[in-house]
Amino acid sequence: GTSLTKEFEFRLFEGSGKEGDKNWLKFTSPRSVKGITLLTHSYPDRAPDQWMFLPAFKSVKKIISGSAAESFAGSEFSYEDLMPFTPDLYSYDLQSENRCGDHSCLIVEAKTKAGIQSAYSKRVIWMEKNSGQIPQIEFYDKTGFLIKRCEFSRYQIFRNRILRPGIMAMKNLKTNITSRIEIRDNKFAMG
Repeated sequence: GTSLTKEFEFRLFEGSGKEGDKNWLKFTSPRSVKGITLLTHSYPDRAPDQWMFLPAFKSVKKIISGSAAESFAGSEFSYEDLMPFTPDLYSYDLQSENRCGDHSCLIVEAKTKAGIQSAYSKRVIWMEKNSGQIPQIEFYDKTGFLIKRCEFSRYQIFRNRILRPGIMAMKNLKTNITSRIEIRDNKFAMG
């Protein structure tokens, strides 16, 4: 198969309390997408807001909640998939405990709470019991059908407390196409 590489810079600005986090993702190559920027402002008690800057049109477009399920930049990731995970927007149910590789994983079902819009009816999160690492998340459509699976690997710990994956691979189970995000240089603001 063919592959297309798109490079981008990602920055996360951690907020506190009701302020929420802000992050932006700015494409640096290839030239066809260079400068396209996605800004996300998450909140602890409601769905995030997103805007996209399109340099070719010199304009900013607000991503409305109904568009959050659309493909981001032609990838298998949607706008919603790139939003920070806000735990308070979901209800949780421990489904089981299974082996995942050499580890024991908790299998947790996360359903979006009433009043919160999402492209998914639920997410099933596999979380390593001892480390807290998440090797995969399964995404189910509104009819309850498994449609995508994101696998996370090459975890690193930053600033002695921030656990982040180095690779995220989203597979569309309908088309069998995978999009991969590889994070090469994590930097966190100090102070």
